[in-house]
Amino acid sequence: MDEALKEKAKALAQAVKESDVFRAWQQARAELEQRAAAQIMLRDLQRAQAEIMRKVQAGQPVGPEEEERYRRTLETVAYNPYVAAVLQAEQALGQLLAEVNEVIAEELGLGEAEGEGTDGGSGGSAGGGGRGPGEGSGEGDEPRSRLWVPGRP
Repeated sequence: MDEALKEKAKALAQAVKESDVFRAWQQARAELEQRAAAQIMLRDLQRAQAEIMRKVQAGQPVGPEEEERYRRTLETVAYNPYVAAVLQAEQALGQLLAEVNEVIAEELGLGEAEGEGTDGGSGGSAGGGGRGPGEGSGEGDEPRSRLWVPGRP
């Protein structure tokens, strides 16, 4: 990457760091770090998400018992205000990064029609974003970039 572009990317990162969304994410993470039980709950949820994603990516079926376990874990975790705050903040940060990504893609002329088939097969399905298996199928949703952004399904 040439130095001028790298400096612009750093400036963009600094602008994101100065946003209210990023500050809210930092605050939520800091509060979570002070609570061991909340950390364990979040870790359990992330493990359940990772296991389901591993199976999906490997083309293996996800059984109803695994989906139910994930759903129960998500429901339980949602009752903890610190974990819920982190999940909401991660979703908001993911949305912000997705919007930044979309602006960059638009400015480069990389719209959906022009960029189809060039995403390396990711299909934008990586990452949890707080959605459970079977939720948010994408049918009827507005079109969005195929580039994956953490926290965005």
